[in-house]
Amino acid sequence: MLRVYTSVLRIALLFAKFISVFSGKVRQFFDVRKSQDFQVDSNGRKVICFHCSSLGEYQMIIPLISDPVVHEQYFVAITFFSPSGFRHAQTEGLADAKFYLPMDLPAKTEAFLDQLKPDLFVFVKYDFWFNLISELQKRKIEIWLVNGLFRPNQSLLRWYMKPFLKMIFGFDYLFLQNEKSLKILKKHGLPNDIKVLVNGDLRDDRVYDLCMNAEKLERIERWKNGGKVMIMGSSWPAEELMFKRIYQELPDDFKILIAPHDVSLKHIKEIRQMFSSATINLWSEPENADSEILILDTIGVLGSAYQYGEFAFIGGAFGKGLHNILEATTFGLPVICGPNISKFPEAGEFQQLGFLFVVRDEQELEFRITELLFDSVRKPLSELAKTTMLSRRGAKDEILKNLHSFTGRRMPA
Repeated sequence: MLRVYTSVLRIALLFAKFISVFSGKVRQFFDVRKSQDFQVDSNGRKVICFHCSSLGEYQMIIPLISDPVVHEQYFVAITFFSPSGFRHAQTEGLADAKFYLPMDLPAKTEAFLDQLKPDLFVFVKYDFWFNLISELQKRKIEIWLVNGLFRPNQSLLRWYMKPFLKMIFGFDYLFLQNEKSLKILKKHGLPNDIKVLVNGDLRDDRVYDLCMNAEKLERIERWKNGGKVMIMGSSWPAEELMFKRIYQELPDDFKILIAPHDVSLKHIKEIRQMFSSATINLWSEPENADSEILILDTIGVLGSAYQYGEFAFIGGAFGKGLHNILEATTFGLPVICGPNISKFPEAGEFQQLGFLFVVRDEQELEFRITELLFDSVRKPLSELAKTTMLSRRGAKDEILKNLHSFTGRRMPA
């Protein structure tokens, strides 16, 4: 089966090479992988390599790689699949090296491991590469999965992927986000003797740390001026359009902060036209504390801005899928979102607890907003969100415990 996988991958890479003649993005995918040197000077430390598909997975492991004992004990290398993850991951002071993961072909994975010589290889959440896994297992290099998440419709769980699932079952440790993932793996033949632990979501630790150290935004404090703020986080055009009429019904002491998913000049202009009857201030403009709507036409401010909100609408779930809700809920904001939340287990949990509301159209959205305007409704939900997020912390603890005690087991070269 591995031969079939490799043959299909070779054909896909040949096709991608052809496409790269016409696509700069695809061409970059190949160019950045040329002439990488994976040799490292670990200075006597064990080498640990975390593989992250992209930036989101990298953010998950920051609670692990920022641990002082991990720094002392390991040379930390990070590999990425996507160029965007590699470019935007701020690894300074957290990792000793970062690389693009080479193509998953036997010769390339062998050369990669010959140079890097990892003592421990950690996959983050998913993005499994089976020639790499096969070579790691041949060399008896320890393999872990952290923040693992499995869903019933996952391609890895289809009948024809069974040989590859067995490779995952050969990992030395599986750290899973939730019990549902464990039940799914057991249903598909998870051996009883494998080390597996349901320890929660590393994102909860990461987000809690970020929120506790969030930057104070005096400009938003002045703009809020003791009033109340509804935040639209990572909103998409269709969702913003739903608010066109609703915002006019808000009480005078409520303002709206909009952080659109698309911060291009074109889209910001469209939002201004959409809310043309309101006084609007952009983050990039001189401050206007009297404006009714503040638009964050920049990246990197929203996470800290949630601390000034009363409740939030989080975008994406009327389209491909919900954006990050953890920052908002950690600050105690009840959340409203669209219906596409099936791939986000935390959203389903928060909905059951009662501080996340799924709406399917403008009428339901207006009803939920109207409901959350009342302090008597909103404040108990806010406290519930805070205590829930506090209780979800600790996913990093068991992983760090095992990292601290790891002795390594590499076969002689």
